Amino acid sequence: MNLWPARLHHLRRDNPQPERLAKFYGELLGDRVERLGEDAWLLAGRHRRLVIGRGTAGAVPYFALQMQDATQLREYARELEQIGVRCEASPAPLFGAGAFAVKDP
Repeated sequence: MNLWPARLHHLRRDNPQPERLAKFYGELLGDRVERLGEDAWLLAGRHRRLVIGRGTAGAVPYFALQMQDATQLREYARELEQIGVRCEASPAPLFGAGAFAVKDP
């Protein structure tokens, strides 16, 4: 089983005031800020993406990896299930069909 060459696609950081934090980071980093639904914001800049959602200040509820291609994604999900790791629906709003998540034990 090989996760690599997966790379970090984005992570989510939470805050009780997500819009305020998103605008702060957008100005600080010079990134584009875009609303993602009711309680989340996307910051995007050169080679980086950050989702800021409503939640406990400083929490990082997930980080999202991008696989090399759809074949690697499917094979990795199959291998995880074969060893008893449960795959769940992805919480990441930036991914489409076929994306999945696993939880820390």
